[in-house]
Amino acid sequence: MGKIKNRLVKRAGKKLAADYPERFSEEFSKNKATIKELQLSKRLRNQVAGYISTLNKAAKRASERQVDEGRIEQI
Repeated sequence: MGKIKNRLVKRAGKKLAADYPERFSEEFSKNKATIKELQLSKRLRNQVAGYISTLNKAAKRASERQVDEGRIEQI
């Protein structure tokens, strides 16, 4: 189990992911490079990039579940 992220990391991550969904992906290193433009400390930048990666992975899993449920209903 990982550490629980603080409010600042969650708030910044959710806002950035909502404002720029096309710029972020599930890959941590790409998210980190995108966030590097912001003037954040290295630690905060890494935490936000990791949190955005986690959000994107969760969103992908949720959409896959919905597709799977749709297939089950059709059968």
